Amino acid sequence: RKQAEAALRESEERYHTLFDSMMDGVYRSTHEGRFVDVNPAMVKMFGYSSKEEMLAVDIKKELYFAPEERGSHILDTGQEEMDVYRMRRKDGSEIWVEDHGYYAHDAQGRVIYHEGMLRDITGRKQIEEALAASEAELRALFASMQDAVLAIDREGVYRKIAPTNPGLLVKPPEELLGKNLKDVFPAEKAEAFQGVVQQVLDTKQNAQIEYELLIGNRSVWFQTTISPLESDSTLWVAHDITKRKQVEEALRVAEANFHSIFENATVGIFQSTPQGRFLSVNPVMARIFGYDTPEEMVAGVVNIEKQDYVDPADRREFQRLMIERGEAREFTSWNYRKNGERIWIQESARAVKDAQGNILYYEGFISDITERKRAEDARRQAELRYRSLFEQTHDAVFILDLEGRHLDANPRAAEMLGYTPDELLKLSFANISAQLQESRQVMERLLAGEHIPLYERIFRKKNGGLVQTEINVELVRDADGQPLHIQSVVRDITARKRIENELRESEEKYRRLVELSPDLIAIHSEGKICFANQAGLRLVGADRLEQMVGKPTLEFVAPGLRAQIARRIQHALQDGAALPFLDEKFVRLDGSEVDVSVTAVPTTWQGKPAMQVIARDITERKLAENEVRGAKDALESAHRELQQSLEREQLLARTDDLTDLYNRRYF
Repeated sequence: RKQAEAALRESEERYHTLFDSMMDGVYRSTHEGRFVDVNPAMVKMFGYSSKEEMLAVDIKKELYFAPEERGSHILDTGQEEMDVYRMRRKDGSEIWVEDHGYYAHDAQGRVIYHEGMLRDITGRKQIEEALAASEAELRALFASMQDAVLAIDREGVYRKIAPTNPGLLVKPPEELLGKNLKDVFPAEKAEAFQGVVQQVLDTKQNAQIEYELLIGNRSVWFQTTISPLESDSTLWVAHDITKRKQVEEALRVAEANFHSIFENATVGIFQSTPQGRFLSVNPVMARIFGYDTPEEMVAGVVNIEKQDYVDPADRREFQRLMIERGEAREFTSWNYRKNGERIWIQESARAVKDAQGNILYYEGFISDITERKRAEDARRQAELRYRSLFEQTHDAVFILDLEGRHLDANPRAAEMLGYTPDELLKLSFANISAQLQESRQVMERLLAGEHIPLYERIFRKKNGGLVQTEINVELVRDADGQPLHIQSVVRDITARKRIENELRESEEKYRRLVELSPDLIAIHSEGKICFANQAGLRLVGADRLEQMVGKPTLEFVAPGLRAQIARRIQHALQDGAALPFLDEKFVRLDGSEVDVSVTAVPTTWQGKPAMQVIARDITERKLAENEVRGAKDALESAHRELQQSLEREQLLARTDDLTDLYNRRYF
């Protein structure tokens, strides 16, 4: 039993392998008109996309132009028979099939299904119909058109003219009878005809000649058989071969055109054997592969698979297509040139077969697509780089259609607005803009061809929160300049806006502090005054800021201090450290000097190193200090005088007034 089961499986496997690989359509169907099974060839023959699609077909309604056409001897009697049907493909086109079928029965003799094999004979039917029509035309042609038949004697005189086809005569029969060839044709042509007549009569052998005559206003070519007659005359049977001559001329022109195309084409053209030798190549083909001449390539390549293909598997795949399909379209492979350089080629070829279906050779066209492949690789790399940038950039990127609907958005866009990527793709700009009217105006201007500079817009997040953004928007066009989609790069500037506001507030506080300060506050950079407050203007005796700004800094320093102050500024800029307060003298605009106490700290002005100076007018302090110093000096002088007086009194107390000797009590 096991052996029987194995044999059954093997038999079923062979059946299904054969069933799927047969070139003819194989089917099983019910008597009611439903398919039970069909093979791939059957699906392809009727133009369906899958086996399942064809199994759902109602045979009577969908495969026949009229349901009654399904009736046949096979269906009526259940006998095995071959029949021919006209059927309908999926697209409605007509197909003729040859059906070899029979009914399958169960053990009780009941019909299980109808099984058969269909062969597409549409081409054969068309040929048969064309042949039948051609035969009918030929019969009509033979009945209506006849050769010109006439007799001419040795002297070249027309003796008889058969009434077969007067239209092939240069003149009406009555005008030719009894006339000599010399009376009808130019001397050269008449002599040629006369010579053939004499040759035929002398040799008693038939002769066949071709010539051209002007009959009416048309040129007619004849093929004439000239036979000897008993009465020293010849029989001329002249057949009109004008069409054949035209075909021959057309063929000659076509061959010349083919040769011209072959030699001058901008693509490679070749013929090669299945065994791997070139039969012929055109100059472009030779140049593509680095050979100087076609002859060099034909002689030099003895094994196409090994010499031309980088990967021999490509050659084997090419040959498989030739065997199975009879052609290969836009087949791409990597090949070697004569010098070993590698190039990409694309070829379209077909297999040329003999009457028995054996492949004689391949012929086709080849293009060098190396540059195109490089461009494709470069474009692919660019796309990968763009996609990487698209996915990883810290800015949100939106791709919108021309109606403003989201086609794509990067992860940062979803993160910025609080949506999932899928949710975001279901929205449009109208769903996320908190300034919809302004956004619509930008869209209209963009589609009208206007360039939109960088602008700001407020977006609404999923949770209702607002995001301040900066947007760079562009209308992307195709190679022909037609709009494709809109690309919008959006940067979240909420934090920047907050910092800008804080900076504005800080600058406002700084401005108020500077303007309210009673001390000079000034900034100098690169040796020149850049800014000064109102107190500074008053200090140097200026009415307007322009009287100070742009002037050399040291111009406002007393000449004797300028070198010292220049060194202090240089050291401060180098060290980045603030300078302690130092008493200096400033020079006012009127040339007078003023005492000031000055400090300075390094800063920047318009991106350049600068010093911020604070100076206080200490003129009154200096005057007070001088007064204090004078009072101190007077006090110290009085103190010294008092001290000297006391010392004298003490000395007098210790000595005798008369003798100047010390009193005894001090011993």
